[in-house]
Amino acid sequence: MARDQANGVAVSAGPRSSVTVTARVAAGIKVNGRSAALAASLAAAAITAYMLIVPRWLGFEQMDLGLSIGDMVDPQRSVLAWLVRLAWHIGNGVTYVAVYALVLEKLRLPSTARTGVVFGIILWLAGPMLLIPLLLNLHPAAAAGSITNPGVFMKDLGLGLKPALVDLVAHLMHGTITGVVYKGTH
Repeated sequence: MARDQANGVAVSAGPRSSVTVTARVAAGIKVNGRSAALAASLAAAAITAYMLIVPRWLGFEQMDLGLSIGDMVDPQRSVLAWLVRLAWHIGNGVTYVAVYALVLEKLRLPSTARTGVVFGIILWLAGPMLLIPLLLNLHPAAAAGSITNPGVFMKDLGLGLKPALVDLVAHLMHGTITGVVYKGTH
């Protein structure tokens, strides 16, 4: 096994002569770096494509928090607002896979579709259903109504729970892909 002590990275030949990259991160926890990167890339691409396409097809354009974040940066909704919206989805999709991997490695749990689904539900509840709408309320543009704040469980859109359920599917898809693709270090 080759080691890069300065970066806490170990590279070793794994089963079937594949190469496994583990990174020592937060409090000495080892995370399978390649697997996490692959899971993050696939899950982020899937949730980003879903959020850019599916809500619009269903007539729920304003449910996408990426639109509100883009409007905060660029109220004229030019290309910059679209790029911010895209970055919002990709950034979140990638970032939270790292958190997932760290938590699983800390708890020494295998990554499965089931753990991925739990991860997706937690992200859905903690992020777009509760925390982000509450934080958007603090932004002057949301208070003035110049940017959309869908509200807690997206109820302020006046469409019942349908937009929240559309968003739940996105997060379940992200979590399931993450759970199936990420292979831990144990």
